[in-house]
Amino acid sequence: MPPSDTTRRVMLVNNVFGRSINNVSKPVDAQTLAEAFPYASPQMLDTLAEQTKNLFSHYANGRWTEFAEAASFEDLCNQFDLLEREAIERIQAGVKPVM
Repeated sequence: MPPSDTTRRVMLVNNVFGRSINNVSKPVDAQTLAEAFPYASPQMLDTLAEQTKNLFSHYANGRWTEFAEAASFEDLCNQFDLLEREAIERIQAGVKPVM
C-alpha cells in the first residue's frame, strides 16, 4: 500500500531538512549555499536559499495547511539533486567553481 499524502509529505520534508542540515550547517543564505554548492549560479543560490527559508519558516510556525501539495518540497529536493549531480560532473571535468 503506498504511503498517504501526509506520510509522503513528512518524508519529503525530512529529506529536505536532512539535506539542508548536511550541506549547510550555518544560516541559510546564498553565501553559505555557495560554499556547499560552488558550481551553482547566483540566481539558483538565491532561489534555493529563499525556498529553504520558506520551508523552515512554515515548519517552525506549524502552517502545514498552506502546503496543500508536496510539490514545493519535491522541487527543493530536485534542486538539491541537480546541484549535487552538476557539482560531481564539473569536479570530474576539472571545471573551476563559479565563486
